Amino acid sequence: GNDTYIFNANFGTDTIEDTQGTSTIKISKSIENIMFKQNGDEMQISSIGTADKINIRSWSQFKTQSDSRIITDTGTVLLVSQVEKLIQAMSTFTTSKGISWEQAVNNNKQDVMQLLATYSSSN
Repeated sequence: GNDTYIFNANFGTDTIEDTQGTSTIKISKSIENIMFKQNGDEMQISSIGTADKINIRSWSQFKTQSDSRIITDTGTVLLVSQVEKLIQAMSTFTTSKGISWEQAVNNNKQDVMQLLATYSSSN
């Protein structure tokens, strides 16, 4: 069915395995403070500067839920279908600048926000 997962600050580590319906992941961070990392068929969403992370199992099925989304505390909406494109854009950005994503957020915030706006919308 349709599920909503809510992750507040200091939630630690949690795992989602949901392959049916529409899922909404609500995270109490702004979009620039979230990192995405794919490892096989698992997607990890982590919070920069904390140990908080969400592991999404069966990512290949989860991402096909067309209306599934990630919503941040600032109201930014990222469709799950856009996550892999965002990961590629983040990788290209950091490689071209020769810095990590965390460094980019701290030192090139305007460029980071422009990149993120390409793949997300405001709620």
